[in-house]
Amino acid sequence: MEIDNSIENYKIKRNVQQRWSDMDAFGHVNNAVFASYLEEARVYYLDEIVKWDWKINGLILASMTINYRKPLKYADQVEILIKCNKVGSKSFDLNYLIINKMKEIICQASTIMVYFNYKTQESEVIPNPIKEKIMSFENL
Repeated sequence: MEIDNSIENYKIKRNVQQRWSDMDAFGHVNNAVFASYLEEARVYYLDEIVKWDWKINGLILASMTINYRKPLKYADQVEILIKCNKVGSKSFDLNYLIINKMKEIICQASTIMVYFNYKTQESEVIPNPIKEKIMSFENL
């Protein structure tokens, strides 16, 4: 999946609240922590755009790709940019950029999210109201 590097194409931005425990022995944020940062941005995105009801609407992470471009050190001021670039019948693709205050890309990431029924343990078609909200917001 190709990741859009054009910062101006991202409408949703989320500040990263780093924790001391995010650091590793080499003095930068550990690579595994980036997945948690992306999750936080993803939840924020879905809450803002769709008003996602986490008790009703199931969602699973089917795929995640992270490309690290620069180290992230503790107390660096960064934000996560997130956007949906594709909506299918049962899944949608999200792109992420983590940028520093100089607008340099720290990392690029993408995820494929699958609409999921936890009772039947099967994927389902994304309900039209959810699909329409995302597509309208992103002009897809």
